[in-house]
Amino acid sequence: MEIKINRDSNLSIHTQLKEQIKGLIIDGELSNDEQLPTVRQLGDFLQINKNTVSKVYSELEEEGYVESLKGKGTFVKYERDNKKIKFLKEIESVLKKGIEEGIDIDEIIGMTYFKSHYLKFMILKGEIKKAALIECNQGSIKDFKDMVKKEIGNIEIRGILIDDLLENSEKIKKEIEDIQLIIIPYIHYNEVSKVLEKFKEKEIFTLGISQSIKLLNYGKKMKNKIVGIIGKDAQEEEIINRQFRRMNIKEFKIFSEEKVSLKEFLRSIDFLIISPKKLEEYESQMKPKRPYIVFEGKYAIDDIKILKEIFE
Repeated sequence: MEIKINRDSNLSIHTQLKEQIKGLIIDGELSNDEQLPTVRQLGDFLQINKNTVSKVYSELEEEGYVESLKGKGTFVKYERDNKKIKFLKEIESVLKKGIEEGIDIDEIIGMTYFKSHYLKFMILKGEIKKAALIECNQGSIKDFKDMVKKEIGNIEIRGILIDDLLENSEKIKKEIEDIQLIIIPYIHYNEVSKVLEKFKEKEIFTLGISQSIKLLNYGKKMKNKIVGIIGKDAQEEEIINRQFRRMNIKEFKIFSEEKVSLKEFLRSIDFLIISPKKLEEYESQMKPKRPYIVFEGKYAIDDIKILKEIFE
């Protein structure tokens, strides 16, 4: 059983492990009645948390891929579906084509997830009337609501702060009993994924996948670097900090004209994240040159278009 865990991937270790085992079962590489390694064996071999392996095995059993026998172990128990096998081969062919075209595998996975996510919600079209948005600050909640109001109209969207959700999920659960849809930016999903397991009766819409994958790819370039931030205001600087802080960045520095000149600031950093307005203001003065990206926010207009279709 060949399984590879990529610790630099945007996908969680849990998702990587589960989907690889499922693929091996559907593809026939793991046959019926074949015994899987014990939780301890697989955890030690892959050098991952044994609780993650145990949870993956439990979910695979719930979904009808394996069977756990007390005192004996975990065995493949899967009613093979030729349609799924054929479909898996087609997916494999598309993935290989994308790789041959030079597209990063994480981008391919993100695009595939985005499309499947989109189709899922088109099936629910017309059934969803209210939504809640999980965000890291009130400014982002307001920006999102303003964008929705402008593009779609007055839809009831309740804001939930990540900190409030993590501190008191049961209280939040009661507050949104009448909500059918929970919206969360992809960039924050891992931060709250464990808590969201308590909201299984709600539909979870992951927003800004393409935008977030772009940001995560930038994050690879900033690994172990000193990163400077020039935002339009303190609130945007905090948003940028929160978006990128889990990407193994060595240190963040916020630019302040009152404390240091732009030239001195640029000399002290390796990479720059800057808002469009500030780039327009400072571009001619940006010497010495530093590699930079323009932060255009978490949300793209395409995200709102998808929501518009859901709420039509």
